Amino acid sequence: MVYSTVEAGNKLGLSKHTLRYYEKIGLMPEITRDEAGNRLYKDSDISWIYLVRCMRDIDMPVQDIRAYIDLVRDPHGS
Repeated sequence: MVYSTVEAGNKLGLSKHTLRYYEKIGLMPEITRDEAGNRLYKDSDISWIYLVRCMRDIDMPVQDIRAYIDLVRDPHGS
């Protein structure tokens, strides 16, 4: 399934501004866009953002979340 920014935000309990901020600071993978440039969130994006939200809910610092994400994206440090 594909969600708009508003739909994704509603599903996750986050504002569209927070979603854009998380994307801007690199806490999520690149989000697909349609021909008009609107973000399209897939189920895998929703799952990823949910994980980030959970980390933020326990007050994990953004730099620690980013370090975790870097490990997940490239576990061998290449």
